[in-house]
Amino acid sequence: MKGKLKGALVVLTILVLLFSMVACSGKEEPEAAATTEKKPFNINEVKVAMLAPGLNHPFFQAVANDFEREAKKLGIQYSILDAQLDTNRQIAAMEDLITQKVDMIFLIPTDGTALGPAVLQANKAGVPVITVSRNVTEGDIVAFVGSDDLVIGMTAGNFIATKLNGKGKVVEISGTPGTTTAQDRSRGFRMVIDTYPGLELVASQTANYHRGQAMSVMENIIQAHDHFDAIFAANDEMAGGVLQALKGAGRKGVILVGCNTQADAYVALQAGEMHGDITFPPEAGSEALKIGIAYLKGEPYPPYKMIPVELVTQHNLERMKHKFY
Repeated sequence: MKGKLKGALVVLTILVLLFSMVACSGKEEPEAAATTEKKPFNINEVKVAMLAPGLNHPFFQAVANDFEREAKKLGIQYSILDAQLDTNRQIAAMEDLITQKVDMIFLIPTDGTALGPAVLQANKAGVPVITVSRNVTEGDIVAFVGSDDLVIGMTAGNFIATKLNGKGKVVEISGTPGTTTAQDRSRGFRMVIDTYPGLELVASQTANYHRGQAMSVMENIIQAHDHFDAIFAANDEMAGGVLQALKGAGRKGVILVGCNTQADAYVALQAGEMHGDITFPPEAGSEALKIGIAYLKGEPYPPYKMIPVELVTQHNLERMKHKFY
């Protein structure tokens, strides 16, 4: 009996020792985990970059200025790189930023198709990308921030159709073919024009969002067509070139609609030389940065942020004056 009791006590002692060892090892686990805890978010250490197509363009400069104001307000480290309307330059700049492992890239692509592979490279390297004002055709982005270009085109089409009472000859001067803005504005415009049997699209040509090219293109259209009633120029730079060509040819009474609310468009609207303009808010720069910081903090954010657009005419010009830059 004593032998059995002694054996039981030995077994019990071993079990107690084993339990103590397990309990002790369990206490050490939180201490080990604490050494690998994620570093706290420090906004002053965040490094971001914006890639702009061309800072000599008033709209892109306005977006960059808006981005810069927000970056300074937040106290983050930032850079703004100018592609000077060169797609290869923008691709090379993006590859450099990927190598540098910046915390985020804010991309306004010169060409949404051509920049797609660069976005895929960023995805592979783990560098998040937000597209601003224009989108890309491939690759994963954190978010897109801009305005609905389809709505811009439709707004222009509806304005012209109303002004012409559904009858007349119409000209379209479209933007850079590889950009989503140009594609969607043109598509929206035609969606409306095509619903009016009395409206005829007599010419549609690209001027690559460039003032000088728009002037040259418009001069050729004027030579080819004795008469047309309205023109939609997909941005104000091109609208300015179109207006120069119309003045040079002595063409009066043609309805002209632009987009972007640039300062010279305000002057043209005031003088009655332009009849409508559509806002394309540069606030996309600051809104994109706010979303980017939310993403980096691990906070909720919208994957698409659409800033509403508005039609400006002579009737609401003074009330909308603050929209022009």
